[in-house]
Amino acid sequence: MRFSFIYSPKRCPICDVQLLHRGRVCHSCKKKIRISRLSRENRCEVCFFPRIGKGCGYCASRNIFFDSHRSLYPLNRSWHSVLNRWKFENDRYLHQLFLPALFRLAAREKKSFDRIGYIASGKSGWKNRPYQPCRDIGRIFAEKQGLPCTADLRKKKNTKQSQKSYSDRFLDIHDSLEAAGSILPAKSYLLIEDVFTTGATANEAARILKKSGVFSVTVWSMLHREDLDSCRVRPGDGIGYDSGYGLTGKEESGKY
Repeated sequence: MRFSFIYSPKRCPICDVQLLHRGRVCHSCKKKIRISRLSRENRCEVCFFPRIGKGCGYCASRNIFFDSHRSLYPLNRSWHSVLNRWKFENDRYLHQLFLPALFRLAAREKKSFDRIGYIASGKSGWKNRPYQPCRDIGRIFAEKQGLPCTADLRKKKNTKQSQKSYSDRFLDIHDSLEAAGSILPAKSYLLIEDVFTTGATANEAARILKKSGVFSVTVWSMLHREDLDSCRVRPGDGIGYDSGYGLTGKEESGKY
């Protein structure tokens, strides 16, 4: 097991060039990171997916249980390298790359929260790394707000969704999360997550939280993957009977 996360890196985690200063990334990659921040322009105020035409096809085609979602950066090639090292190679310090943009988002959104939480990994996650990636980010942000950061939810089963179709991601996510304990009611809850792809995990988490007495759920994701069909869903494409788990009839039958 690697323990390099204890120390500051000597090489840039993005381009792998040797660092000649005490920063965590090289100057070139730092500039690229700043430029790659996601803009709110022409995005839905709820799901944060790009709008295509009038209205939001993503929100119109399913039940949305979270009230608002924002992402910091797109999951491009550079950020994909960071994500792999952060989650799977024990480079724990890489969570610090997201903090400046996270605090800028908080200043821009001007929202107040009663509780801040994250989804804890399953058993296999603990075997692969001795820490919870989103906990570090949530804890630092929560301390600034004078709030605790808790793992109110945890993964119940290990469902690898990377190779699944768009609709299968929503169907498979049901019953894959569970409450880690007794969830206290809250007026405004902030959920911190690493990657927002189809929104299936965030939506299921929000459903459980609201079922447990949370009134409003905001999701802030560090990275946003936008290379799936979810970006191209148009209003009316999936309108059908409501399955109750964020899907409509068309998507359940595979016609989406």
